[in-house]
Amino acid sequence: MRKTLFALLLLGAVSFGQQLTVQQRVDDFQYLASVVSRNSATIAWKKQAFGFDARDLGPWLEKVRAAKDDLEYYDILIDYTASFRDYYTYLTLPSDYVAWMSFTADVYEGKAIVESIDRDILPEADYNIAVGDEIVSIDGKAASDLLEKIGKYFVDSNPESTRRAAAELLTYRTQAFMPPAAQVGTTATVVLKKANGTTVTLQVPWQTSGTAMRVGPVVDIVTSRRAPGAPRQPRVPNAANAIELPLHERLQEEIDGSGRRRAGGRLAAAELNPSAQVESATPGIESVGSFEPIYALPAGFVQRRGTSFSDWFFSGSFTSGGKRIGLIRFAEWSSSSSFTSQLDTEIAWMNANTDVLVIDQMRDDLTSICGSDAAAARFIGKAYRQPGIQFRATWANVQTFQATLDSAIEGGASADQVALYQNLVNDLRDKYYSGGGNAAPFPFCGTSLDRNAVRASNGTIVNYEKPILLLTDELSSDHFAATVKDNREARIQQFGMPTSGRLGVSINGPGGAFTETTVHVKDGVSVRPKATARPGFPETTYIENAGVYPEIVNNYMTLDNFRTKGAAFVEAFTKAAVALVQ
Repeated sequence: MRKTLFALLLLGAVSFGQQLTVQQRVDDFQYLASVVSRNSATIAWKKQAFGFDARDLGPWLEKVRAAKDDLEYYDILIDYTASFRDYYTYLTLPSDYVAWMSFTADVYEGKAIVESIDRDILPEADYNIAVGDEIVSIDGKAASDLLEKIGKYFVDSNPESTRRAAAELLTYRTQAFMPPAAQVGTTATVVLKKANGTTVTLQVPWQTSGTAMRVGPVVDIVTSRRAPGAPRQPRVPNAANAIELPLHERLQEEIDGSGRRRAGGRLAAAELNPSAQVESATPGIESVGSFEPIYALPAGFVQRRGTSFSDWFFSGSFTSGGKRIGLIRFAEWSSSSSFTSQLDTEIAWMNANTDVLVIDQMRDDLTSICGSDAAAARFIGKAYRQPGIQFRATWANVQTFQATLDSAIEGGASADQVALYQNLVNDLRDKYYSGGGNAAPFPFCGTSLDRNAVRASNGTIVNYEKPILLLTDELSSDHFAATVKDNREARIQQFGMPTSGRLGVSINGPGGAFTETTVHVKDGVSVRPKATARPGFPETTYIENAGVYPEIVNNYMTLDNFRTKGAAFVEAFTKAAVALVQ
């Protein structure tokens, strides 16, 4: 039967063209839009926050019909998903092709600044390039224009981190995210501005790996103009993990070890050439998840934790303005007993020996959401309500969580766990039958949004009782900051930039009927217990895009901080910490 059907399909084919037909592109795009529209948990929020209506396809179909070739059509697909401004809603192409220039950049004050150089490929004697140089242009195109243009290929949930991701793509082109990545020559003409204001022009070689994607051939079936689509495979979580950690295990499948979807990242050159000699301005090319702070520690700082391999975090103290200032940096999170035990001990010491505590979660590595929650609980000091996650009411989600519910019952899960999943399944069904939308908030950790205070073995509540200054940036994960700020009664201020605004989960599946793309769609969006307002957004419970907004805005990404290892930044947050206890 299958052979007969295949033969009939071949007989129905009229062409094996090297480009998609206009109708194929239209069908393909409409299929993609329907997948995104059906599964996105943020579709209403994006219209409210940005005026982007993902269901208004008219203007998009005009672009699709006008595309001159398939690569331009792929770009239109990416423009569409990028319009969500969502870290977890994006399109990938079936390509492993990568081209890189053996140096990396980041954005400081809107300028692309060289951060690291692979001297094995670009020896200093032959290439007059140094850490701190400004990239003026690449192949005659201004770096500032390129940053704006290529940001769509790795769009993030806030514009600051999108620009920083674009800086990665200046020198690291991956076709999985960037259709024109293979349109590079053997070298790039790079103009650099040196520290003394002079400029140099270099011919920098492109290193490449993988196979560049080529379009076509695609069979055109004339018997039907409806876009065929493979059914999406429902996500069936591991039942054993689902019972113990109902959502945490699923979340970990959605992110990589750095808590980011990576386009290659600042580790790219070193990963491709592990023995490379790399010059870098940061403690490690990839600063996300760096164990030590990104800034130079203040004079008189005495380190406590972070010297032993078994230490989970970095800590210490210093004095300024007559005040004793503690510092704890969380580069990663864990729900393990060793992590929480170390933290309990450290909080006790900080209570006894400091007047104010600086918590640094800049560029943290979201290795465990429930670990982040466990840490947050220790700075709240009472029962609290955690952020939740709203799942999109799709039939795939109904089936997924019904399977989890059945497994929980068969595995002898507690009554609270069974009730948790039963309520979610009922809510998803009701919403599905009534026209869609999102289910009520579901706990990231445990069986309830409401969590108990953490108590020590003697029954006392674990809590840092004095003021806290929380350091965040545009790469900081959201759960810890939102939980502490929404629930802590003692004085707390946030210093730096809004958190990433990306926390959630996504599904993936075929991105089109004719293209071999994969679409990723956020079908679970995080919400805070109460609505908050921040500049540029309507009041909302969503963490999406808005992030957690600081009382004191201070952007680390300045040229002065880059050149002085954050001297001005450290001085500013030290003054803010001292002010909290005056």
